[in-house]
Amino acid sequence: MTRQIIVFLLALSPWALSLYAHYWLQQGELWSPETPYRAVISVVLIALGMVFSFLLYIRLTCNRAKL
Repeated sequence: MTRQIIVFLLALSPWALSLYAHYWLQQGELWSPETPYRAVISVVLIALGMVFSFLLYIRLTCNRAKL
């Protein structure tokens, strides 16, 4: 049970990092609402975090199944 929670939290870390990067860009005023392609960059940033989380989760669960 504890191992499953750790694997789940590890798998969520890329997604959490992408959300934090999005927050950091907004709060640091590194981009404004007038920034060109801001919506596209936001979608790509969050999607990459989700894809990397998914791939990491698959890798961690496949390794666990082999044990």
